[in-house]
Amino acid sequence: MIRKNLKKLLLIFFISFLFFEISFGVSGAGVRPLRTNLEISPGETKSFGLTIINNENYNQVMEAEFQTYVSHDENGYPVAENIEEDDFRNISSWISFEEKRISLGPNEEKNVKVSVSVPENAVPGGKYGALIYGPVLAESSGVSFRARVASLLLVQVSGEEIYDGEVNYFKIKEEKIYSDQGVVFDINFKNEGNIHVSPKGSVALLKEGNKILNIFSFLDKDGKKLTLDEIPVNRNLNFVLPKIERSFNPSWTENINEGEFEATLNFIFKKGGEFIKEEEKIVFEIDDSLETESFEIKEEEEKTIFVLSIKNNGNIYQKISGNIDVLNEFDFKVAEVLIPENIEYIKPEETKEFRLDFLDSKLPDGKYSVNSNVTYGLTDKILEIESSFGFSGPSYLLIFSIILLIIILVFIVYIWKERKKNKIKKDLLRKDILKK
Repeated sequence: MIRKNLKKLLLIFFISFLFFEISFGVSGAGVRPLRTNLEISPGETKSFGLTIINNENYNQVMEAEFQTYVSHDENGYPVAENIEEDDFRNISSWISFEEKRISLGPNEEKNVKVSVSVPENAVPGGKYGALIYGPVLAESSGVSFRARVASLLLVQVSGEEIYDGEVNYFKIKEEKIYSDQGVVFDINFKNEGNIHVSPKGSVALLKEGNKILNIFSFLDKDGKKLTLDEIPVNRNLNFVLPKIERSFNPSWTENINEGEFEATLNFIFKKGGEFIKEEEKIVFEIDDSLETESFEIKEEEEKTIFVLSIKNNGNIYQKISGNIDVLNEFDFKVAEVLIPENIEYIKPEETKEFRLDFLDSKLPDGKYSVNSNVTYGLTDKILEIESSFGFSGPSYLLIFSIILLIIILVFIVYIWKERKKNKIKKDLLRKDILKK
């Protein structure tokens, strides 16, 4: 898991530090290992090897450079900074390449030697940077997309190691809860020492004094789902650089329900010569409530649309999803209206109107109803929508009834006339008999 996390960190690092010149073509390369750790004393020199890889089917000349970095943002993304050459954090002058420029044939690999020489007066603690290799491009090559690759270098200079830090705050991220993201916490930690550290911890939840169980799940290396009763914080052991703040954002996504909750953070990090556990508590509420204010059909010149008005009565930023089935008067599904994936959030206490495309023409005459498959909230509640929304002309049932009534009336009239004719015939026959 640590190795996987390091690869993720390196990917982020590469994105932050690689520079591209883009016009036409692609040039590719690779490097291993992705990270090198060195523990080294002031005045000492250590060397290690890198393997540079040409991933293309043509010859390439690769050139090396070193980039020092001294910070990352609160989310762990490295931030490039211009620092002075004599800054104690700048270790560019410590690095030397046995071959700064190398030639590689198609799909060839080559090992290179890199040395780190630490000055006698070096400040103890962690130093960081990247060994970057990129192709040297000929002006006439027609290739000008320069994809550079990097290997992370972590240098630990021996001496007095200072471990210190504190939790700046523990809260709901942005003080907002979004229905499609779960409850996201925001834990900000500052490393006050001179060594990079990997703090970790967990968040436990109480409702009405009772601990909520099964609130976090993940897949183990065998693909089996495991469930925990607390939410891990920094489970992958991402590190925090010296003198830098970093935010961790664990999420509650399992077994969510409504009510008032108490969240307790237990955060473990090294301070002085021992590990300590810092505890923080917050209280928050989940009110997951939406209602349909109106649902109507509107016929415009070239199309038919639905207008759905929804009021958010809770405190969650709600995003609806799903679909609405359109039924005819015989309860047969005749159409489906999909809720767009990019639909806007409905803020707490806000009423928002959505216009949903239905038909590219006017709706045929008839009576219609809807069946709601629209979901919302942290627990995928069904949004109730009034079933009968419109009547745009005489219904087929009414037309059928009128036709049937006419047929019955015609039949009755016909029978009445036939009976009258038979009666007249009988009367005439009776009169003839009496005359005789």
